[in-house]
Amino acid sequence: MSNVELLHTVREYREYQQIKEAAEARLEELKAVITSVMGNEDEITIDVFRVRNKLISSSRLDAYALKNELPDIAARYTKENQYRRFSVA
Repeated sequence: MSNVELLHTVREYREYQQIKEAAEARLEELKAVITSVMGNEDEITIDVFRVRNKLISSSRLDAYALKNELPDIAARYTKENQYRRFSVA
């Protein structure tokens, strides 16, 4: 791939990234309107759509507290991960 083609590809990527960000922002706005109308209801049906906004509970390990209170145990069970973070600025 030539530099000109790569530049075109990077520009196209940024354009789609901006479109995605705008779409995500609009989705959040629409979600806020819908959940506002729903109030505390877990589920509503409107025409052919079933809209759910259920409260979900989950339990997770508080790694920060574990590291502070039992650092030796936390170190024994800590695993390092590596990954690549892709970004275009």
